[in-house]
Amino acid sequence: MKIQLKKFTPLPLRRQMMVLLMIMAVTMAGIMAFSMFSYYKLQYQSLKTNQDEKVNQVLHEVEYNYTYFSKLTTSLAYNELVQSYLVEKNQESKFDYVQRVSNLLINTQNQEPSIIDIAVIGDNGNFSNVAGDSSITSRLLKELPRDQHDVFFFDRQNYFIHSLNTVCIVAGRLIYPLDLSNATPCGAVFIAIDPSRFLGGSYSLDSTDQKMIFLDQSQNLLLGDEEIYQAYLNKRSGDSVITYSNTEYTYESHGIPDTGYELISIIPKGALFQKLIKTVGSQYFITLVIFIIVCTFLIYFISRFFNTIAELTGIMNKITSGNRRALKERIHLDEKSYVCLEAQTIGNAFNQMLDEVDTLNRDIFNTCTKMYETEIYAKKTELAFLRSQINPHFLYNTLALICGMSTEGRSDDIINISQALAQILRYSIKGNEFVTFREELEIVKSYLMIQSTRFEGRFTIEYSISDEIMDACIPKMILQPLVENSIVHGLEKLLEPGHLQIGGMHDSSNDTLIIWVYDTGEGISVQRLSQIRESLNRPKTMPSSMEESLFVDSPGEESESLGLLNVNSRIRLYYGEPYHLIIESKEHIETNIQIRIPFQLQRKE
Repeated sequence: MKIQLKKFTPLPLRRQMMVLLMIMAVTMAGIMAFSMFSYYKLQYQSLKTNQDEKVNQVLHEVEYNYTYFSKLTTSLAYNELVQSYLVEKNQESKFDYVQRVSNLLINTQNQEPSIIDIAVIGDNGNFSNVAGDSSITSRLLKELPRDQHDVFFFDRQNYFIHSLNTVCIVAGRLIYPLDLSNATPCGAVFIAIDPSRFLGGSYSLDSTDQKMIFLDQSQNLLLGDEEIYQAYLNKRSGDSVITYSNTEYTYESHGIPDTGYELISIIPKGALFQKLIKTVGSQYFITLVIFIIVCTFLIYFISRFFNTIAELTGIMNKITSGNRRALKERIHLDEKSYVCLEAQTIGNAFNQMLDEVDTLNRDIFNTCTKMYETEIYAKKTELAFLRSQINPHFLYNTLALICGMSTEGRSDDIINISQALAQILRYSIKGNEFVTFREELEIVKSYLMIQSTRFEGRFTIEYSISDEIMDACIPKMILQPLVENSIVHGLEKLLEPGHLQIGGMHDSSNDTLIIWVYDTGEGISVQRLSQIRESLNRPKTMPSSMEESLFVDSPGEESESLGLLNVNSRIRLYYGEPYHLIIESKEHIETNIQIRIPFQLQRKE
């Protein structure tokens, strides 16, 4: 007896696809359910970790700033100039000290943007600060514990800066004489700090998932939302839940060692769960929608056409995956495999497109090469031109000085001035684009020797330069124009003696070379300073009338900023747009011009 098997009847392709898609849908639903559960656990742990990391980052910033201000107060407290000023009793000497101490405090404040004010006060009444109120400082001196030998952080303080009430943190330290035999403090140093920057400045205390408030030792609000702070104060004793805007929040308290301050982290109850549900739900909803759309298109477009264009998709995938050799391939379909005229048209069009792409690539490469060579040549030409600028007034005045000394028979001075001038001219035409800071400083000293002889004691010169930067690599003739600018437009106009300071240091935190030229000359008006800053910060391109714009030689405002624009242009050409001159000035008081460029012991081309 034969068993006759039922003949298998192939189902229509559309029905086969429906069965396959149903199996895929059931399988995907199971996979999605399992992955959703795993994803929930993973995301919950990740979000909770992120919350803890944010708090730890803030606490780390506070710890770093506490150490920084502790060292800063120590540095100021045991500064020889500050010590001498606090114990000085002679009125004439006090006047000299207060100017120098004030400059020290201002320079210290300029180095740290979080500092609102710095003040030093002695038990004998000697006082100096940057911008605060002396009555507040006197009160803090009385409140500073006399048995405190380390830095002490006060409760919330309201500082009046330019008649504005500013909430700040004040760090204070007693100043003991350098004479170890005297254990009695002679005064104190106080630093007023911006609370937001004390926390790091880059972390928001108020976000959707987490809010923070920053409190002092007496539970006063230093930083954060006032309404949340009031809700925190009104919480029930012993309860870790507060209510704000009809929403319950849980909070955690994080004590800040050594300061007595407290950081309160406040999280909405259930916020993490809601965020996870929202994120996971939206992702899987989008996945489901995409799956339905893809299935619809698959059912609609199932045909032998997809088999026909297999070679087309093959070479396309090679190209999109980054295989450049695929651009050399061409599509050759067997005529018997064509299902429709469109497949043959697509193949021919694709081959033509590859031919055009190959031609365009060669044209683009040749064009880019020519543009790059042209740009390099233009930059070299512009740099050589900018570097060659020497003020003709300086040459004229120097020659006039030599003539005057010759009539007086001062042959030794004439020799020194001539040698210095020859050294400057020889240095300016030397072919090297980069020199060491030591070489540039020698030329500046030669220039200052000529100007000091010419002005005969009209200004004093101070060098504040770290030995570490003497061999640093800098563009040639970048410092001398700034010194010339300070003398011609700042110190020369004074009716009384002025002061010129040239300084330099290595900022190891970001590996930057900092060079500054500071003078106590006429300064720059607010309007003119704004115009100069706008010109320096504007993306610089060489004007069409190059010679006319750079050889301006009138006493007006254009010639006043010529040297600055020259130096600023060279900095940008060598190091790029982020680097430029920084100018700070107060009219009739002072001007400080600063250069910040990468610190390099050897030029990196």
